[in-house]
Amino acid sequence: MKTFEYCSLHYCSLHYLNMWLDNDSYYHQALCKNNAEQEKLTALKNAGNSYKVARTLPTKYDEGINILRYKPILDIINPLTIKNFENKDNSEVANTVIEIERQLSEKYGNRNVLSATTKFLWIKFRKPIIIYDSRARKALSLNTLDNDYYNYNDYYEKWKNEFEINKESIVEVCSKLTDVAMYATKPDKNYIEKISKEEWFYERVFDIYLWNKGG
Repeated sequence: MKTFEYCSLHYCSLHYLNMWLDNDSYYHQALCKNNAEQEKLTALKNAGNSYKVARTLPTKYDEGINILRYKPILDIINPLTIKNFENKDNSEVANTVIEIERQLSEKYGNRNVLSATTKFLWIKFRKPIIIYDSRARKALSLNTLDNDYYNYNDYYEKWKNEFEINKESIVEVCSKLTDVAMYATKPDKNYIEKISKEEWFYERVFDIYLWNKGG
């Protein structure tokens, strides 16, 4: 089982590397830089489709009332900076995310948009945001009842604990990504070596691992 899980991490590291190179890096750049509003909206729209959260944000709440697609989301997350999250403990970060989710939810018919919120926030800030996903939640052996949906604090804490347990293995497999650079969609060894040593990269590899395990 340990050998299987180790091999799975190898797959997840390369899988996320290509996700970053092909998609997430562009979404991140668009949301972080002083780009035109339309570029940011395009990034949100593409990310929403890529991360399969568009269905939780019905168009009747934006385009349906003559508002640009995802404009209500951009209006909320665009003014946010890393200062909204840094120097906070796990509970404080989770509570900040929950408050932002409530603001987004109000714009989209008071729906559950926790997964979408964390994914958009991660794309903009990466660490210390932890993406909420039902498959990852299952992998973490957490309650998946609807009335437990908003217990993001427990999810965040359990996720962080499990990450620390697995971090050594994750760091090891990520250190070998330059050895398989030929399988990357953009085989720039220097760039791959640089990002594969980042904490946020380790965390997303673990995310991919949990997503596969929970599926």
